[in-house]
Amino acid sequence: MDIFVKPSVGYVKYLKVLMISVYENNKDVIDEEGITFWCLHNALEETHKKEIQDIADRYNQKVEFIFVDVHIFDKLPSSKSWPRNVYFDLLAHQFLPESVHRVLHLDIDVAVNGSIKEFYNLPFDGNFLIASKLSLIHISEPTRLDVIADGVVCVK
Repeated sequence: MDIFVKPSVGYVKYLKVLMISVYENNKDVIDEEGITFWCLHNALEETHKKEIQDIADRYNQKVEFIFVDVHIFDKLPSSKSWPRNVYFDLLAHQFLPESVHRVLHLDIDVAVNGSIKEFYNLPFDGNFLIASKLSLIHISEPTRLDVIADGVVCVK
């Protein structure tokens, strides 16, 4: 199982929680095929990488670090609250190796409390992505809006 994340320096502690929650709730996947975390980043230092690697090592799993030069996104809007790494999702297929045919993107602030195997293995049925549904109810307008939860997306 391949999972990609976009860790930044201030969020390494949350990534560690995410990784542990994935490992602890998906031991069957660990036994059957293993789990590789692909970390697309632009500023992780060796100390951060070691912290992340230590978690993967504790479960005998893989983690790969791919540096992304954020200057390729210079023409796109960005700010402190909208950093350039938000665009990594759009070009993840260009950074990941060709051997990765399906990858689950999880936001750093996600904690997994069950198996993700069924979601991960859903058929694409001609689509490019599989997303979980998020329901929002606006207080000002009592209508329900169903949108995708962009923090949990499987792409091919």
